[in-house]
Amino acid sequence: MENILNNKTILLGVTGSVAAYKSPLLVRELIKLGANVKVVMTESAKEFVSELILSNLSRNDVISDMFDKKVQTSGAWHIKYAHECDLMIIAPCSVNTLSKIANSICDNSLVTLVIALEPTIPLLIAPAMDTTMWLNPATQRNINLLIQDGAIIIPPEEGELSSGLIGPGRLPEINVLIEEIIKALNQPKKNRFEIKNYKQPISNSNDKEKLNKNLQDLIDSPIEPIEKSIEKDKFNAELNFEKLKKKLS
Repeated sequence: MENILNNKTILLGVTGSVAAYKSPLLVRELIKLGANVKVVMTESAKEFVSELILSNLSRNDVISDMFDKKVQTSGAWHIKYAHECDLMIIAPCSVNTLSKIANSICDNSLVTLVIALEPTIPLLIAPAMDTTMWLNPATQRNINLLIQDGAIIIPPEEGELSSGLIGPGRLPEINVLIEEIIKALNQPKKNRFEIKNYKQPISNSNDKEKLNKNLQDLIDSPIEPIEKSIEKDKFNAELNFEKLKKKLS
């Protein structure tokens, strides 16, 4: 079976979400599949994942400061990156970065790169945040704006979150992200600004009822330390790596 990721250039955006600790795992898997990975991260992402780790795993310099002189080697770096890649994925994407992209607020390197992205290059966005933030009407409005602009939204999964809540908001596992990347690369090239028919994530009354119940359960029970929750996620991520390897072999 042909490996469509081989020799493809993938831009990975990393933002300030707890789920950013999974980003090195995504980089590692993309590299194993033959992709060239270039990472652009926000300043707040550095609170959750090391720039050095992402640089070592991707074998490329990581960009966080858009005015860093070392990346200004051939004119505007963001234009060069935006036109010389095959796909861009933001995983995880925080509620703050969602809002900035939807409203074209280019005050950091990541959003600047997204807005400069060539229209035929697929843009995948994997939001990760707490349930209340995901279900907030402002977040849903921004999601719908991004869909209308042709972005492919990878909806967050439902499960246990670092806050102790159980609900939608988890970054999908690495194998799911890889599958979405492969699916997007297999599609014929189109101008994403002309695509209006992606299925929209919908938050309904059932979601809100579940959230209310989860909030009460959270109040009535002790909160698990965030470190323990992250350890569980790491174990599950590694388990899914093994499943993905078997599937691709």
